[in-house]
Amino acid sequence: MQTPTSRLGSGFIINTGAHVFTYYNLVKEAKTIKVMFPNEDDIEANIIYKDIINNYTILKLKKIPTIKTQPFIFSNNDLHQEGETVYTIGYPWTNTMEDKHILINGKTSLNSKNNLIDINLEITPVNSGGPLLNSRNELVGMVLFKNTHLKESHIKSFIPLSILINGIKALKTPELSYTKANNYTKTSQMIPKNNVVLIEAF
Repeated sequence: MQTPTSRLGSGFIINTGAHVFTYYNLVKEAKTIKVMFPNEDDIEANIIYKDIINNYTILKLKKIPTIKTQPFIFSNNDLHQEGETVYTIGYPWTNTMEDKHILINGKTSLNSKNNLIDINLEITPVNSGGPLLNSRNELVGMVLFKNTHLKESHIKSFIPLSILINGIKALKTPELSYTKANNYTKTSQMIPKNNVVLIEAF
């Protein structure tokens, strides 16, 4: 008797609604997608937008989560400089903010083949699909843990925020509205930990 194989990854709600961002390869073959929140709510979701080339998708939850979420603040700029401080929020959040502030490693110019930027970030495959934040806690992209050929090491990279915004614009959904950062504000934004979810696809 065959049993379904499940895959685990991360995702995040950008606002306070029912839309979740994650990476497309996690859910592309799934018959059922389950989104698990920090308060142990499990909510099924459907794919409503997919960008196969850039490997991200937007899911819509079948019901609004009971846990309180808050909007991400979007960075005004993609990261293109070497040595910029970035971090992600792992699931579960056992890591403090301090030990997740990791510098971008090496060249950070856009890869012309897949629009990804390499980063030096100690993540696991389960963290793939999670948000990438800058030192002001602003959203700058989506983290990816990419398996490569056996002769190569695992590559950690991220999808720039400007690519993700294309999906928001394509859907034209008011619930996916977002706020851009005010560069004149010196204080950091709150970290929206409740927005980060675990996704099971099977």
